[in-house]
Amino acid sequence: MRQVLVIILALFAFESSGQKIRPEIKKLAQKIEKYNELESDHVGYAGVTTDQYRNFEKLRDKATYDELLQLIEYKNSVVKGYSSWALADKKYPKLVDIFTEFLRTGESATTQHGCIVSEGDLASEFYSRVFYQHFHNVLSVEDSLFFQSQIQQLDSVILYAEKDNYLLRRALNNNNGNPNNYDRIRHLAFKKENLNAIEALAVYQKEQDIEDFKKLKEKSFVAIAIFPDENFWEFLLSFKDKVISKSYLMAISAFKTDKSAEILSDLLTTMPKDKISELTEALTKNYSAIYQPLILEIWEKYKMIDIRATKILIKDIPDKTSNSFTIGLLSKNKLNFVQYDHDYGTIDKILPLILGNIEQYQKDSLLKICETNIKTAEFTTLNHFLTCVKNNGLTETSDEILERLNQKNQAYEVFHLTETVLTLTHPNQKDELVNILRTNQKDWDWGNWSESFRKLFKKYDIEID
Repeated sequence: MRQVLVIILALFAFESSGQKIRPEIKKLAQKIEKYNELESDHVGYAGVTTDQYRNFEKLRDKATYDELLQLIEYKNSVVKGYSSWALADKKYPKLVDIFTEFLRTGESATTQHGCIVSEGDLASEFYSRVFYQHFHNVLSVEDSLFFQSQIQQLDSVILYAEKDNYLLRRALNNNNGNPNNYDRIRHLAFKKENLNAIEALAVYQKEQDIEDFKKLKEKSFVAIAIFPDENFWEFLLSFKDKVISKSYLMAISAFKTDKSAEILSDLLTTMPKDKISELTEALTKNYSAIYQPLILEIWEKYKMIDIRATKILIKDIPDKTSNSFTIGLLSKNKLNFVQYDHDYGTIDKILPLILGNIEQYQKDSLLKICETNIKTAEFTTLNHFLTCVKNNGLTETSDEILERLNQKNQAYEVFHLTETVLTLTHPNQKDELVNILRTNQKDWDWGNWSESFRKLFKKYDIEID
C-alpha cells in the first residue's frame, strides 16, 4: 500500500506541476523516462544517434521554456537532465539557477557518452552541455558571448561551493586570472592547498604571493612552472638532490636560461630511465633554443622524442638535427617515441619526419640507416624504413630484407618486406624470395592476408602454390 501511495503521489505531483504541459510534451517525457539513460548525440563504437537522443531533440524543439522548467521538477533524473540540456540549447537566460539546484541536490543519472556508460551527476552533465555548446550547435558571435557569460556565472557558483571535485577543477582551469575571483582562489590555494587553485593563483603572477607559495614546499612547483619569477630560483635549487618529479622539471624548465639548462642536464645524468619521458615533456612544453642540445642528447642516447620537438628542431636547426637523428637511428636502442596531452595518435607520424629530414640533409646515411633498422624494426615502424628504401631506390638493402624474411615475422611484416624486395630485386633473388615464402608459408598464408598475397604474386608473376 505504501509503494502504491508513493506512486500515486508522484503521478499527482507530475500532473499538478504540469498543468500547462501539453500532451505531446508529456508523451516525449514519458518515452525518455522509459528509456532511462542520458545519452549524448553519438554513442557506441559506431557513434550512432539513438532514438533516445532523437526524443530529446523533439523535446527541445517543441517544448516552451515554461514546460521545460516544469520538467526540471519531474521525478525522473534523465528527464530532468534532458530538460536542462534543452534549456541550455535554447539559451534560457537563468541557467545558473538550474545549475545551482543540481549542485545542491547532487542528483545523478545513468549516462552514455561514446562507448562509456557511467553514473553522472546532473550538475556536471549540465555544465558540460553549456561549456561545449559549440560542439552541439552552430553559434553566432552573440551566442558565443552568451555562453561565455553563463560559464562565468556557473564557475562562480562552483568556486564558492566548498566541493573539491571535477567541476572545481574545471572552474579553476577556466579562471584565467579573473580579478573578481582572486581572493577566493588565494584562499583555496593557501588554506585548502588545492593544486588546481595553486596553478590558477600563479596565473595572476603577483609578487605578494611568492613567499606564501614557498611555504607550500613541493606543492609550489606547479605554480612556479606558470610563474617562473627569479625569486623562486634558489628555493627550487634547494630541492635539486631531493626531488625529481614532473612538476619540478616543469618548474626548472620554465626559466629557459643557461642555468636551468645546466641543472636539467645534470639531472639527466642521474635520472632514472622512467623519468626521462617527463624531462622530455618539460623540455617540449617549455621549449627554448637553449634546450636544443639537451633534447638532441636525449634522442641520441635514448631515441626518445615527441612530435612537437621533432617539428620544432627540424624547423629551427635542420642540418644539426639531421646529424643527431642519424646518430640515434644507427644506435642499437629501440625507438621510444612519446606523445603528450592532445598529441595522442601522433607517434606513428614522427619517424617519417625524421627520415625526411635525413633525406634532405644526410642522404648518404640513408642506406646504412635502413640496413640497420630493417633487421629489427617491427610493424608500421618497419614499413616506414621500407618506404624510405623504395622512395630512394636503395637496392643494396635486398640482402637485409631477404635475411629478415628468413626469420619469424608477422603477416603484416612479411607482406611489406615481400613487396619491397620485389620492387628492387634481380631475377635470381626472386627465386630466393619464393623459396623463403614457401618455407614460411604458415606465417602469412591465413585469413585476409592470403588474398592480399595472391594479388601481389599475380602482379609480379610469382607462383607459390
